[in-house]
Amino acid sequence: SRIVETLFGIGPSIGPEIVPRLESATDVRVRRLYAQLCGLLRLPAALGPLIPLLEDSDEETRMIAAEALGNIGDVSAVESLIMSLDDESWEVRARSAQSLGTMGDKQALGELDRRLSDCNWWVRHNAASALHQIGGDGVEALRRATGSDEPARGRAAAQVLAERALGV
Repeated sequence: SRIVETLFGIGPSIGPEIVPRLESATDVRVRRLYAQLCGLLRLPAALGPLIPLLEDSDEETRMIAAEALGNIGDVSAVESLIMSLDDESWEVRARSAQSLGTMGDKQALGELDRRLSDCNWWVRHNAASALHQIGGDGVEALRRATGSDEPARGRAAAQVLAERALGV
């Protein structure tokens, strides 16, 4: 964490040093570190190396890559993040939904709506939050979901609508 703090303190100007190291990192811990830094520094140049990390064999690397892509916010990563909503790990699915909400791209509406029925609460909640962040059609999808025959789906939608109404 001290390394991350130090490098983060240098700022985006360190990007030309970080991105090539992310691309060539073979040690999983090093790869995670550089992926995290690229996200924290919001380095658009890191999109190319980060997107393949969504399919890395290491679950934590996939989670970090999903979060980093959301922090960078470039919509060219939306399709890859949508595909990550099918990851076997609920943590990766939850982070991917969160990142899609941060990006606010309407292209993700249908897939986020589908995730309101995920078997994991965090995935459902993050998908509902993402739909709300997208606004308009996303909020309408949440309203429709509150009347769902699937209790978990309806609860996730209702909870996020109530939280946002309270300013949470």
